[in-house]
Order: sequence, then C-alpha cells, then structure tokens
Amino acid sequence: MKSRLSLLFLLCLIVNPGLSMADAGKSAAKADETAVKSEADAKPQDAAKDTSKETPKEAGAAPTKSEEAAKDANAEATKPAEQPAAPPPADGPQLVGNIEAGKGKTQTCVACHGPDGNSTVPNWPKIAGQYENYLVKQLREFRLGEKGPRYEPSMYGMVANLSDQDIADLAAYYASEKQTLGKANSALVEVGQRIYRGGNVKTGVTACLACHGPEGLGNEAAKYPKLSGQHATYIDLQLHAFRDGKRKNSPNEMMESISHRLSDDEIKAVSSYIEGLR
Repeated sequence: MKSRLSLLFLLCLIVNPGLSMADAGKSAAKADETAVKSEADAKPQDAAKDTSKETPKEAGAAPTKSEEAAKDANAEATKPAEQPAAPPPADGPQLVGNIEAGKGKTQTCVACHGPDGNSTVPNWPKIAGQYENYLVKQLREFRLGEKGPRYEPSMYGMVANLSDQDIADLAAYYASEKQTLGKANSALVEVGQRIYRGGNVKTGVTACLACHGPEGLGNEAAKYPKLSGQHATYIDLQLHAFRDGKRKNSPNEMMESISHRLSDDEIKAVSSYIEGLR
C-alpha cells in the first residue's frame, strides 16, 4: 500500500508541478482512498458473479428427496392410463358341439326329456329341435346353481359337473332332433290367440309374436326360443316363474315385465294356444 501511495504522490507532482509537497500528499491520499473504496464495492459483485458460475451437479451425485418426489410425480403424470380388462362374453366361449358325442352323453337326460328330447311328461320341456345357442345358454345358467338367474334344483344336479364342451355337445345333439307336434285346448284358443297375436293393450302386454314369430319359431340370432308345439303345462309354469321372480334370465328382463301384466287365465290360454302352433 505504501508503494502505491508513493506512486500516486509522484504522479500528483508530475501532473501539477505547482503543488506544494503537503498538497501533493493530500491529493495522493485522497486518490488512494477512492481506489480502495472502488475495490471494496466491486467485491460483492464479483462474489455474485462467481456464484452464478457454479458448475452443475457432478454426474452420479445422489438426488435430493424433493428432486426424487418431482421425478416420481412427472413419471406418474405421463404414465398412460390403464385400460380395464375386457369383460368375458356373457355366455362364455362358444364351442363347437359334436352331435355324436352329445348323443353319447344323454344318459342323465333321457329319464325326463326322452331319448330324442321329446319329453312325454308335460312338466318337462321338449328340447328336440330347439336352437343350439339357446340350449347352451340355459344349461350354463342352470349350472350356476343358486347364484345363477335360473335355479332349478333337479336340473342343477344334472348339469353341475358338465364341462362347456359337454354342454356344447348335448345342445348340438338335441338341436339336431325333430320335435313332435302338440295340440291346443279348443276352449282356450280364442283368448290365447288374442294374447299371442295382439297382446293386451289395456294392461300393456306385448304380443308374443313380436319376438317368437307368428308360427312360434322364435329368433335364433337373438336366442329367442322356439315355442310351437311345447307342452302347455311347461309354458304355464315358466310364465309363472318369470312373474314370481324365480326365473330371471330373459334378455333385458322382457319376460319378467310381460308376465307381471298377465292374469292366470291369460297365461293358461296363451300357453295352450302355443302348444297347438305349427
């Protein structure tokens, strides 16, 4: 610092030779004070400047907890939404049934439905000639037991141990058989025909032929069963089962809704009329 002050003193004398030694000394001291102050003011800026030039975090340094949290949040935000698993088909996989294999599996069916699917007891349905996909649907729903939409203890005992392939084979066999004809009670034809073909406008009953056709042949694609020639007693029992909530497996609950609007006499008449359809 002394050498700098001496240098300033000499410069003052050279620039202004008329100055006295005392004045030159004062000018040199003042100039030195100004220089020192300028250096002191410049230091904070240099420090800030040096701070701004800090090198990036060294590669491999462990991230802080806040950095890890931010990373996880970004990853979660960009993660594609999981798609829900596609539900299985309502009736499960549709297997191809084998007629001959099905015929060999009818031992437990014969007692009630006959060797060819034409039962002789009116409480049990004729299943010969019925649509294959409809038979598969009904057998699978019987197999569900009490938790299913069509629980029947006697049928559950017969089908509980059947595989899907067994059911497909049985359905193929019975669908290939020919159904026998039935006969209507002439005293019930008029009322039964009116209900089947025109419904009941007053009570909101839809005409049966809307789904089952004018000849009772149903609709295979929609799994609406064939009705013509079926035992009147069996149809009567099923309409009551729909109405009482014991059976609830019709598409969109159509049969449940319609049966609630039918009187006992209407059920009896239309059931008889259906048996005579051909």
